[in-house]
Amino acid sequence: MKKNKLKEFRWMKKSELLIPHLPETRLMKESTLWEMIAKYKEVILKPVKGKRGKGIIMVSSSEIEKYEIHIENKIEVALGKKETLLKLKKLMGTTPYIIQQRIPLATIDGCPIDFRVIVQRKNVSTPWKITGKVAKIAGKGYIVTNISRSQGKVMHVREAIPQSTIQTMSVDTLISDMEKIVLEATKILTEQYPKHRMYGFDMGIDSNGKLWIIEANYWPMLAQFRMLGDKQMLRRILRYKKGSKL
Repeated sequence: MKKNKLKEFRWMKKSELLIPHLPETRLMKESTLWEMIAKYKEVILKPVKGKRGKGIIMVSSSEIEKYEIHIENKIEVALGKKETLLKLKKLMGTTPYIIQQRIPLATIDGCPIDFRVIVQRKNVSTPWKITGKVAKIAGKGYIVTNISRSQGKVMHVREAIPQSTIQTMSVDTLISDMEKIVLEATKILTEQYPKHRMYGFDMGIDSNGKLWIIEANYWPMLAQFRMLGDKQMLRRILRYKKGSKL
């Protein structure tokens, strides 16, 4: 199984339920870059096969012919399209990238947050279950919520949502909707990988309470759950990961 973020989004777009929750995602090309920036003002560039937040770049149009390039906790200013493209090529090298509309994630104390949701089954004949959910808060100045990369922190979902800028929906409604979306996405991906038993979805919520699928991870790291004081979810995830015989 080879990770390909562009294919993931194309597969998930087969579901009418998921379409409203998928950011526009295209292969990174020069023409696509300027089309997307003209449309959204801010875009995110990600390696097609990237993981753990490595290589993620945000490009924003701040003024006419002036662009900001944000990677890790650093921001560079580029004047004009030519300079912007040169700087991006230097950062991306020969690695294939995708380009996405930037989701204005809800924040806590000005730091973006998203949510890791683990979905598992004990074997290929048992139903999928959501076995863990955790909120990830980016470190100050970072655009990625990957904890090790941004020196961020984790919180229980029910603790994080009330502290965030999400004001339009109840916590129960958001969690219920999140679970429906994740299980639908799992169903679609299972059509491609019928023997796979575990996914980790990164879900974003904007300040209006709209849910977004940021990406699906086939081999999700569990560090976020190890950082929680309560290890109940971690124990459940590891129990499912061990699996059971048919």
